[in-house]
Amino acid sequence: MVEWCWHQPARPPKPGQEPGKLTTPPTIDRRLSGVVVTARRRLKLPLAEDVAEEARALLKAKVKEMEKAGETRGRGPAPALLVRHMETIAATLPRNRFGVRDLSLMTLHFAIAGREHELAYLRVRDVTEDPEGRGLIVDVRVSKVGPRTVAVPFGSRAQL
Repeated sequence: MVEWCWHQPARPPKPGQEPGKLTTPPTIDRRLSGVVVTARRRLKLPLAEDVAEEARALLKAKVKEMEKAGETRGRGPAPALLVRHMETIAATLPRNRFGVRDLSLMTLHFAIAGREHELAYLRVRDVTEDPEGRGLIVDVRVSKVGPRTVAVPFGSRAQL
């Protein structure tokens, strides 16, 4: 499986387009885990105990070869969302309750430096006013890293 995934494009090319970058090692590792778990649990296949370890060893060797050759895969880190980008987005939002909702979600997402699932799991009870009047206190209970409490100060830009 590692060998097959190693030569696959990260995304299927659209008709008439050249294939893009190849699949990254972390993506291959994640897919490998999914295949092994599915094969054992759902399909009840009798896989060797160390099948995943052997595949990861092969992947590790391929990564060393890739690094030695100076090859890069994937898109790299996503560009940062800056305040100027948020101002541009805010200017295009409709001036109704949906626009206010979207603006609120965007600015809160930015302020807590949260992932999508962290924002999705927030409930009204998780967002409270700071007792000292400095902004909001957001209790991020569901997180990839761990639960945390984030102080969100009032903004200084009226348009946001």
